[in-house]
Amino acid sequence: MKKSAYVWIAVAVFAGVFGAQIASKIFSHYENRNQLANDFSRLPEAQFASDPIQSGPRDFTQAAAKVLPSVVSVDNFRAETNFWSDQTSIQRADTGSGVILTSNGIIVTNNHVVAGADQVRVRLQNKHVYVAKVLGVDTQADLAVLKIDANHLRPISIGNSDRLKVGQWVMAVGNPLDFNATVSVGVVSNLGRTLPTENGGVLVHAIQTDAAINPGNSGGALTDEYGNLVGINSAIISPTGSSIGIGFAIPANRVRQVVHDIIKYGHSMQGVLGLEPKPRWDGLLSDPQARSELAQVTGANNVPDHGIVIPYPDPNAGTGLIAGLPAATAGLQPLDIILDIDGKPMTDHYALLAALADKRAGDIVSIRYWTKGETKTIKVRLAQEPQGT
Repeated sequence: MKKSAYVWIAVAVFAGVFGAQIASKIFSHYENRNQLANDFSRLPEAQFASDPIQSGPRDFTQAAAKVLPSVVSVDNFRAETNFWSDQTSIQRADTGSGVILTSNGIIVTNNHVVAGADQVRVRLQNKHVYVAKVLGVDTQADLAVLKIDANHLRPISIGNSDRLKVGQWVMAVGNPLDFNATVSVGVVSNLGRTLPTENGGVLVHAIQTDAAINPGNSGGALTDEYGNLVGINSAIISPTGSSIGIGFAIPANRVRQVVHDIIKYGHSMQGVLGLEPKPRWDGLLSDPQARSELAQVTGANNVPDHGIVIPYPDPNAGTGLIAGLPAATAGLQPLDIILDIDGKPMTDHYALLAALADKRAGDIVSIRYWTKGETKTIKVRLAQEPQGT
């Protein structure tokens, strides 16, 4: 029997909370989030060679020299109370990586790198250390945006992850196991992977690579062979917790959109349907007995053998239709079966997450579903995720 493979997040889970005096210093040169967002949105797209596979170099020294100044260590600190004296001190709990996006201190990392921290510090390659402000996080995408009070930094060149090909050379840069400024090289092993993360998020359309990624690499850069950012390293699959050549990165195009939203609004603007299926029901309809029981409950005999069954609301599990959000207001009901969204078959709850990953609040999706023996299609306008929930 094969050993189970587990998704290991490359650094421990912690989050950032900071004082107002730090925030005032960080934003001393900016009027508001809009200015930062406008600056970020004007960043140019990296230029690619016409055929990187044929014309690319086999020596990565130039790419490494280009990328290393743009990759930082992200240390999360937690307040710890001494058992004997009750005195509290700030101690480093763990470390991850981050990538400089703008010369004035915008940095992206993984959400799980900063989740739960009482303070986040950024260490540059020149050894300078800054206390960072967390501008916002997207727990679903596992991304966080930091701001440090620094200028004249070396921002990374952002590439177009949609142009990646399986077999293309890539380079992972980060701080694995606290060995800062580490470079590893591999290829794109596959594209479009969807898998869960330990902190309840999900990697959607993830880039799979065999470039060595280990604890501490999380939040670091995955670049093409020319040093252009194509992904943010986020997770590995391993029975041991160390690299076995199956690593995953969040595509740069998804990163760019999420970062823009966080800078401008403080949170992601991903569209929300308001439907949380039960993961343990994945594949349920392939069981004839389950279809027979559902037919008895609904009074219909033509139950589909695939799709996502909408469960009854369960506040404890966080599943079902959410009142006031689009799926419920559009008329979907418990035990209806979602067959496809925008023509994409709904095979399991990951398929639902993938179908909505690139949708924004206000986008309209087409949902084909089965309800009590009938197949219907409706158009639904996605909502903004409620904040503070």
